[in-house]
Amino acid sequence: MLILTLSLLLAFVASWFFVGRFRVYALTKGLLDNPNARSSHTLATPRGGGLVFVLLWLVAGAGSVLLGVWSFPQALAFLPGALLLAGVGYWDDHHDLPARWRALVHFGMAGGSVMALGGVDAVGLGVTDLPLGWLGAGLAVFAVVWSINLFNFMDGTDGIAGVEALCLC
Repeated sequence: MLILTLSLLLAFVASWFFVGRFRVYALTKGLLDNPNARSSHTLATPRGGGLVFVLLWLVAGAGSVLLGVWSFPQALAFLPGALLLAGVGYWDDHHDLPARWRALVHFGMAGGSVMALGGVDAVGLGVTDLPLGWLGAGLAVFAVVWSINLFNFMDGTDGIAGVEALCLC
């Protein structure tokens, strides 16, 4: 329990510190999301902070391997998708990337990760398992893509992205 508490505290401090540094970078480089009719914010808001999230996620993944929570092959299964997702997100923040290309990468990354982990052939319901077969893998891929895009949509709304991250975790 102590390791979990210390890990969460370290994640909070690292997130706070690195997001603050990235905010300065984004403001310096003019990486701003200007409000439009669909925006929930009224002032230009720095964008691109997802890069910090991915980098900290990679560090947490390495820590999970060192602590024995994940095996090295399990962690490695996420690495290509995480790097691809980070690259596409970063590119989209600097240059507007059409949604179809982002969606293609998101589905490819999610499909590759779900397959690398052996799919999801059943869902535990407490007292029993609900067998899903191949449908489970498809639902898992859809859930990963949905969560990525929901988070991406909500990250411009103060506070909501943090609550969403807690719910997804």
